[in-house]
Amino acid sequence: AGGVASPVILQRSGIREAGRGFFCDPLRIGVALNQEDGHREAELPMSAGFVDREAGYMLTDMTVPLNFYRAFAWAAGRVDMLAHYRHSMMVMVKIRDEISGEISADGRVWRHFSAADKNRMHNGVGLAADILRAAGGRRLFFSPWLAAHPGGSVRLGELLDERLSCRVPNLHVCDASVIPESWGLPPTLTVLSLAKYLGRILLG
Repeated sequence: AGGVASPVILQRSGIREAGRGFFCDPLRIGVALNQEDGHREAELPMSAGFVDREAGYMLTDMTVPLNFYRAFAWAAGRVDMLAHYRHSMMVMVKIRDEISGEISADGRVWRHFSAADKNRMHNGVGLAADILRAAGGRRLFFSPWLAAHPGGSVRLGELLDERLSCRVPNLHVCDASVIPESWGLPPTLTVLSLAKYLGRILLG
């Protein structure tokens, strides 16, 4: 059911260890004013970028709908940028956060970010700002911290065996919650691969 809902289901089924620690791939989006009509809502986001595994963050281009852009500008206190959506360019910074916190049986999510997490974000934001300025960007601002891909809350090797099976017979988990370590990347292809793997197990 997903990185948040799967541990809730398991806890309500008597598996209390589920939800003890998770990652959420925190991110911030840097926005700068471009001199040209550079931003198009229909453009494919995240078409290019890079991952610095040692530093623990990734950077990529980003496009967002108009209402998201305005929400970011408002939250950052940049009312001067509310009307400049079509003249904006964006870079997303996403970090590989440490597994911590807790998801309770009633679905409440709690965690704090460590000093190391904050340092990763600080370094990534600094590089993103340099890139935007080098591209001619002006009146730069960054969105607040956001969370993208909650997971790691029912970890493979701890609560699940190699067949993605929990200790309850015929109970399998197959979503981002099974990822056993901090991630920091889009999990789509990994989850699809796990689904094909589990499908072969169930058919066998």
